[in-house]
Amino acid sequence: MSKVKKCKHTILKKDCDSCKELQKEWDKKLIDSGFDDHSDGEWLKDWSSIFHKRHTLEQVQAKVSYYLMAGHFLNDYPFDKELVVEGNLKVNPKMQEAIWTYHSEGIELLDITDTLRKAGFKTNRTTISRAIRALRSKMFNMYMSPKGEYHE
Repeated sequence: MSKVKKCKHTILKKDCDSCKELQKEWDKKLIDSGFDDHSDGEWLKDWSSIFHKRHTLEQVQAKVSYYLMAGHFLNDYPFDKELVVEGNLKVNPKMQEAIWTYHSEGIELLDITDTLRKAGFKTNRTTISRAIRALRSKMFNMYMSPKGEYHE
């Protein structure tokens, strides 16, 4: 049981003496238990994440830009007619929008497939992958082509 006087607030506050004492008490318990803290209270001491070792700043910025653009496309693209993808496969507008909604949120292909199947869509990974590729092409045409079909 803690010997520290209780505070009225529910989160630790830096200017509260009771909170400082409580923080010291728990820091000691962590050290005694062998816990190795990777921060100094505010900042990480080192970056051990595989993500940061495998991705450059430019790659991260490109990914952020792509998903921002994908979100805009979700709101700008009409999704009002069937999409014909590779192999003359047709994807109805409702499914296209669902696929792109999940894709624009960064959801993995397998998770999109499972989610859409649970929602009653008859689909597979290949169909979803081809739909994403076709919609991505339309997105790049819409936003990056100097005279794309959506430019006036």
